[in-house]
Amino acid sequence: MKVPGKRNGDPGQRYKIQTRAGNNTGELSMYKEFLFHLPNDIGKLMQLAAEIRQLKEYEDLSPKTQYVLDLALEEMATNIIKYGYDEPGTRTIEISVGFNQKDLRLVLSDDGHEFNPLEAQAPAEAGIEERDIGGMGIYLTRNLVRSMEYERKENRNVLSICCLLYTSPSP
Repeated sequence: MKVPGKRNGDPGQRYKIQTRAGNNTGELSMYKEFLFHLPNDIGKLMQLAAEIRQLKEYEDLSPKTQYVLDLALEEMATNIIKYGYDEPGTRTIEISVGFNQKDLRLVLSDDGHEFNPLEAQAPAEAGIEERDIGGMGIYLTRNLVRSMEYERKENRNVLSICCLLYTSPSP
């Protein structure tokens, strides 16, 4: 169910809330998902990242979890924007960020060139001076998240990323 959200005065933001049984004991868990439509524009990506950082659910995350979410969003969406399309013009990338008590899910869906980041080769081992610029985003993301799944569905790339909810150390 989609419900119009009003966060930071933006009536166009959309989110949905799902409640479902959390385990075999019948205990309920809350799952909240925020849906965004991002034009294929790096400037708009930075605006979206800033908007996500203002969500209460984001603010409640530990700094490490925030870092992993920021990295995954910015690296994967940047790849879509830079390499996903040949022809000029505005295209829309669908992005959802879902929160529950155990983890968070980031899903990016685009109609660009078919590309499975799980098949991308790890960057060649080289010193910082010899390393080419770029090529580390997918590698870093894959190594920091719990899981990544890719599928090509109805002529769209759908990348689902699951991040652990790290806890902040006690003072």
